[in-house]
Amino acid sequence: MKYENRLKLQENIIYGVVWLLVFAIPILALYLSGDREGSDSSFDWNQVFFIWKEIVPFFILFLLHNYLLAPILIHRQQKSLYFILAFCLLVLFAAIQTINTPTRPNRLGPPPGMKNIERPPLPPDGYEGGKGNNTPAPPLLPDGRPDDGGPGAREFGSDVPPGKPGLIQILMDNPAITNTFIAFLLMSMNLGIKEYFRSVRNQRDTEELRRQHLEQELEYLRYQINPHFFMNTLNNIHALVDIDPEQAKGTILELSKLMRYLLYDGSRPTIPLVKEAELFKHYIALMRLRYSDSVRIEVDIPDEIPDVQVPPLLFISFVENAFKHGISYQSESFIMLSLYVHEGFITFSCINSKHERNQDPHSGIGLENTRKRLNLLYHDYYTFNIHENDKTYEVLLKIPVTYDQVSGN
Repeated sequence: MKYENRLKLQENIIYGVVWLLVFAIPILALYLSGDREGSDSSFDWNQVFFIWKEIVPFFILFLLHNYLLAPILIHRQQKSLYFILAFCLLVLFAAIQTINTPTRPNRLGPPPGMKNIERPPLPPDGYEGGKGNNTPAPPLLPDGRPDDGGPGAREFGSDVPPGKPGLIQILMDNPAITNTFIAFLLMSMNLGIKEYFRSVRNQRDTEELRRQHLEQELEYLRYQINPHFFMNTLNNIHALVDIDPEQAKGTILELSKLMRYLLYDGSRPTIPLVKEAELFKHYIALMRLRYSDSVRIEVDIPDEIPDVQVPPLLFISFVENAFKHGISYQSESFIMLSLYVHEGFITFSCINSKHERNQDPHSGIGLENTRKRLNLLYHDYYTFNIHENDKTYEVLLKIPVTYDQVSGN
């Protein structure tokens, strides 16, 4: 709602500034004209009021269209009703303009406010200074020059030369037509501005719906990941109880740390990378108790981790799969994990030995959910590669260090 009100305020500010300029232009023009002519006369407000009187009908038309007609099309999508009412409004405006501004006669009189120009008296003996030339003086043009009969030479008040008038002359003689056309342009520009702000609102609403949908999908995936991860952890503890009950007691502390992570950090949009690294350490410590020293586990995580954010439980699925499918009691096994930040990316690598895989139909849930989360969160801004051969299985994942900029949240 705040965003909607902000857009409405911006739209009204645009209208206010435009109309303020329209009403201020006559004052500015009159002031500049008097200053340029060096006139010392007082400011003639009558001329300003006369121009404002011509502008007021357009302002009233704008108010009717902006607050009554345009919302019918913009918000209610009733195109037929809008076009009918808009046409009626234009017809009414044209009728009022025709009544108040009658058609000018096809004559050229002096412009409003201009005094008639008096001709200078003729020389006593004719046009050539009284030297015996009795040729009468030609008529004068409005600017005082003699009319030599050239193109467009006319005397004030004389009839327009015969012939079909041009388009410009028709518009000048019928100001109601010109004003109606200006009114049509005014309504069109008003509608265009409203359509622009509506498109901005629609784009914002679309982004908000996309964000909500993304959050719902991520929440669904988190609810899938947490039980899956917790189920695997309980299975590991159960195995420890059978192997060494005394050591199994020490796993309770590690389990409590994992549960704290799942309860308080796993539901957040992002967490510090250092907490995700701590999860690795707790989980690996728990798994070391289950396997003998014959399993080589190498963890390369720097002691000082930059303060960057990552989605929770993003890397743990790869670690789970490494222990689940990369460990064998019959042959040599190894797991090598690394996590570091370099050149604006978080790089995670997991390499493990490869053995005959479990054919459990429910296996791979964590990996599949991780793929979906990567697509939702990072789109094409991440690198996810899996390389495998007969003996090794390698996962390489690179994501941007700033989660919020990529997801748009």
